[in-house]
Amino acid sequence: MESSSTESLYCYRNRLTARELRLLAPVASSPFVGRPSFRVVQVPRHYCEDWYPYTAVSYTWGDDEPSEFVRLDGKLFAVRQNLYLLLHALCAFFPHDAQWRFLWVDAICINQADDEERAAQVSLMAETYKNAVNVSVWLGIPRTAQQTDWPCKSAIRYPPTEDQALDWEQDAHDLANRPYWSRYWVIQEFMLAQSVLLYCGLSYRSFWEFRDMLCSGTAIDPDDEDVMKWRRSPESERYTALSLLMNRQHGKHPDFSRPLYDLLIEHCDAKCKEPRDRVFALLGLVRPDERLMLQRLLPDYTMSEDQVLVFTLAHLFKYRPAIEDATLRNGHSGTRQDLFQALGLLADEARRTKLLGQAEVFDYFAGESPHVLKQRLIDADAFQRIYCSGEARDREQLGFLKSLFLPPTFEKRQPCGPGQATERFRGRHRSEFAAELDRYAEQELELGRCSDWDHWLSLADLHLREVLGLVMIGTLTWWLR
Repeated sequence: MESSSTESLYCYRNRLTARELRLLAPVASSPFVGRPSFRVVQVPRHYCEDWYPYTAVSYTWGDDEPSEFVRLDGKLFAVRQNLYLLLHALCAFFPHDAQWRFLWVDAICINQADDEERAAQVSLMAETYKNAVNVSVWLGIPRTAQQTDWPCKSAIRYPPTEDQALDWEQDAHDLANRPYWSRYWVIQEFMLAQSVLLYCGLSYRSFWEFRDMLCSGTAIDPDDEDVMKWRRSPESERYTALSLLMNRQHGKHPDFSRPLYDLLIEHCDAKCKEPRDRVFALLGLVRPDERLMLQRLLPDYTMSEDQVLVFTLAHLFKYRPAIEDATLRNGHSGTRQDLFQALGLLADEARRTKLLGQAEVFDYFAGESPHVLKQRLIDADAFQRIYCSGEARDREQLGFLKSLFLPPTFEKRQPCGPGQATERFRGRHRSEFAAELDRYAEQELELGRCSDWDHWLSLADLHLREVLGLVMIGTLTWWLR
């Protein structure tokens, strides 16, 4: 990556709040020939519809390192090559497209080095794409141009010259199998848009034109809403794009929501560079009741990949509406395999077993506080390390371990919806727990797991202290009466 030593790099001025958006205004008459140039504006989200109409860009990041530069407020900013080509093309369209005056590009408009801003803006990604006047999908440059130096950075103009034009019907197979269609983040971006324009080089088509063009050469009805019917058809293997194209039906947008389980199954073949985005990238499409439950903790880039997966699996297996809709326990192994593939767990049986065990004991209904939920994730991991250490345990011992880790003084009743969790004090005394601890400790000592037991005992004692605290508060309240 080369840059002039005399030119400074762009730095973000301040952190975005949840009510703000960072947008790019193309500078039409730039003195820097051939390099896309933009003015950066930071605006309240509710101003965008009337005063800052923008197009949200949807594209593939790629695995390469940033190697090109654009200008932001006159300073250099490094971007990957695919984004550089995209910005070049859209800047050529800018004076001729009256729909938008600003661009929103995630790699630039979100400070990727700021985890707090990143998490906050990712949680609002659905709103960002819904409120855009349209979504500009970038499929790359034409296949015929990939053999040449496209673009000639100082010579991109609209309309395209004859050698830059594209025959969409002739290149349909290539365009429908571009890497764009297999990425996780573009699912949400594509599905929530009010309208979609597909760009390839300096040529574009509407979503409806492209979808009908693909379906015309197949036996697929473009208005068929039976997802599983066409998903198993030969055409779905022929065209990667069909998974997104057929899910975007008339009358569903921009209000589109589905159960998380269904979304994971339907897009189980999608790919992403950041493993946690397998879940984060779908949150904007999840139906409202599930989203409320999931957003108690997600998205959070400070969580490990395993913690995200445990929380997600616990949601799928414990949240009653998710169980009823997805029928996870109905024995259909094929759909379960698709689920594990979607979460990146299909090939690693040992890891899958470990995370399923943690999800089983994780107290999913611990409360609304992220701190409490994260502590329960740590507890579930500690339980799994001890219980699944290679020695068989009987059902009674398993139940006792769960009672301590979940914690011992409360019985959780599975709620029918968000905020309906109920807790009932079970009235057990510390002496009963102490006796059980002593008996169980003797068994552990006989098995030779003293070090593990000591670690487990210290964690269990933390929960017992919580119990004592609650008892003391209750006693004090009664005495004050």
